Parts: sequence; structure tokens; C-alpha cells
Amino acid sequence: MIKTMNNNFYLYENNIRESGNNELVFGEPGQGQTICLKQELLQFAAKHMSNMEDKFQVFVIDKSGELLSLANVSKGHAISIKDSGVDIFEKCNSIKENEDEGVCWGRRCYIAFDFAVALCEQLYRKYLSSRTKSYIYDIVRRMYEDNGLKPTMSTFYNELTQIKDSSEINNLCEYIKLFCKPNNTPEGKENKLIVYDLHEFPEAYMGAAYVFCLLDIYKHMKENYKNGIKTYVYIDSMYQLFSFDGYGSADILSHMWIAARMHNASFYGICDDISILKTSCGNKILMYTQNIRIFHLNSYDCNLLKKILDFSDEESLLILNLHLGNGLFVCDNNIYPFRIFMGNVNQKIQ
Repeated sequence: MIKTMNNNFYLYENNIRESGNNELVFGEPGQGQTICLKQELLQFAAKHMSNMEDKFQVFVIDKSGELLSLANVSKGHAISIKDSGVDIFEKCNSIKENEDEGVCWGRRCYIAFDFAVALCEQLYRKYLSSRTKSYIYDIVRRMYEDNGLKPTMSTFYNELTQIKDSSEINNLCEYIKLFCKPNNTPEGKENKLIVYDLHEFPEAYMGAAYVFCLLDIYKHMKENYKNGIKTYVYIDSMYQLFSFDGYGSADILSHMWIAARMHNASFYGICDDISILKTSCGNKILMYTQNIRIFHLNSYDCNLLKKILDFSDEESLLILNLHLGNGLFVCDNNIYPFRIFMGNVNQKIQ
């Protein structure tokens, strides 16, 4: 796969996002992936944030809270998902319908159904049965087509509780009830950088928060494309969307990842679990990824990545021998070593 090896280390520089390519970052926790993301965003901000003529919007999904300081950047804004809620139906209601996008994602009710199933599966931690999905589809359709029903999480919950002959629905209601609060995320485009703060969100329902963030980003991505605005999406710990066998949320991520170029957008995902690439959705994401950044991996993950990316023994050895802050950048069948600044990045953000 890799034809050329550049043996000279170079300091990490932000020249990847300019190309609009999608990028995946692999590595063991604590090897510098998040710092690399901070540096990329800092360099991007220094170059573009103060220029009012640059039309773009940056979204960062932050699970750990380590990226919140980025909100101090000019026109930055942090959103606490714990406080704002995850009402996907209110968010879907603000999406403009577009029949040109096809039947599935051209109408709000179909978008809402896909996100509702993904949200329910992440909350319930199980793959929903076809029967339960049919119930959900009927409720969602009525919420968007019946003027008497307001499309909100509370309405969805109330309609679910009317179904008495399904134990799965009854169990699901207990989880949905926890999230019946209004959504308070900002709707304006005045923020060039939005950081979704997930670090205080309950770990057991973290996947649900990711689903809501993706929906909010999808809404903005569509609007930005129509208005000639570039969209950049950075996802920390993206394995959360693949965290059980249901994969409804992974389907949504792969759909958005593939559609990025058609919507003048690019995605950057940090992944600590390489096994997701063996799933159908992970494989789709990999196929539509132009750049790969690799930090140190343990022998098992390195061997797995070697098989997936068809690395040679020599290239795999390079990964195993990487030191903290050092990595390999793979692009256009070439591999380049790089080094990132491992000091206190937060001081540079202040």
C-alpha cells in the first residue's frame, strides 16, 4: 500500500483540513491524539477565525472535556449537552425538507425516524426488533404529519406509553423518560466554532448524546452548504457510535461521512478502537477517508491495522516503536513521520 517512506521527522502542521479531506486518527489512549487535535484547531483558528471573509463553521464533539478551552477562541461557543438536552425531534423540526436528497433523507419524518431508532438503541443498549421499529416509525410519522401532535421528546414518550402489548417498548420508555427536556442548543450561525461538551453526560447514555450531536451537525451542514459555508467536524472517541451490536448510530455517522464532500464538509475522527473498521459501517468510513494519522499502538491493534490497511512488516514495526507525541501520517500511498508539540497546549489557547 505504502510506496514511499520519508525518514525525516517534521513538526505537525495544519495543512490537511485545507484540502477538505476526511481523516481518521488511531492510537492508544494518551499518545497525543487529543493534543494533535488541539494543535490543528489552534492553527486553523489563528489562520481563519479573525478573517470575516472566510465562510466556515467548526464543530467539535468533546467527550473528555479536554477541548472545552477551544471555546475561548474568537467566536467560539461551548454547549453542555447535559444541560441542553437531546430532543432530536425539536431539532429535526427545524430542518428544511429537500426532496432532491431522496426519499429516505429528503423529509423530516424519515430523518427523525433514523435518528430516533439510533437514539433508542443507544439508550436501550440493544438492537431494536422490527416490531418496535414499526411502532416508532408510526409515532414519528404522526408527529410530523398530524398537526395535533407536537414533535418533541415528551410527545414521543407519551405516545410510546400508550403501547401496552410490548415489553420492549415498556422498558424503552424508562430510558426515554430521562431525556424529556427541551433542547436549548443555539440555532444561529454567528458561532464559527461550536464545542459540544459531553464530559458530564452520564457514561451509560453517552452514545445517545453523540447521536444528538450528529443530528445538530447534520442540520447545520445542510444549511451551511446552501449558504456557501464550509463545515469542519471533529469527533473525539468516535467508537462511542459503534459501542454495541445495534449500529443504527454508526449507520448515521457513515452516511454523513460519505456525504461530506457533497455538502462541502470534512470529518476528522479520533478512534481508540480499531475493531470498528471490521464492521460494515466502519469499512464504509475507511473507504471514504483520504488521510490516516497513526500514533503508537499495542501489538494486537497494530496487527489488526496491518491486516486492514495491508501494511508491511517494516511499516508495522514503525508503529510499534513510535514514542509519545510521534506518529505516522498516511496519504496518497505515502507515509510520513511527524512529531507534535507535547507541552501545555491550553496555555497557548488562553
